[in-house]
Amino acid sequence: MAEPTAAPADGLAAGLAAEYALIYAYGVAGAEISDDGARSLAGDAEYSHRDLRDELTAYMAGIGLIPPPPEAAYTMAPMDDEGAAIAALVALEDATAVTWRTVITTTTGDDRRRALDGLSNAASRAALWRRWLGEVAGTTAFPGA
Repeated sequence: MAEPTAAPADGLAAGLAAEYALIYAYGVAGAEISDDGARSLAGDAEYSHRDLRDELTAYMAGIGLIPPPPEAAYTMAPMDDEGAAIAALVALEDATAVTWRTVITTTTGDDRRRALDGLSNAASRAALWRRWLGEVAGTTAFPGA
């Protein structure tokens, strides 16, 4: 198996770091989300991001890379109520989509597929949360752009 070049390896590490931040954010937001439907969406989203994190760390280790560890804590937008928590999640999902879109430009093959999966997941979650907040146009024309 060919060794990944620095750009794809750095991109995968950046994508993994974005996933770590989102997982952390869902834990913080969970304390403010009281609506059962929103709690269910948040749980599904968190587990989806955990699955991607697990896939990435296993893949990176399998090709000889050392996956970066998560930070001990992350700076988050204030989440003092349900609306603020969901708005913060939208912003973080959007930021994660931007990260994954950048990774797409530096990767090929399976690495590019992983980046596309990350972009699609983050953009879809952001759209769901926008709809939850009542935004009519839940999606953006070019997610991650």
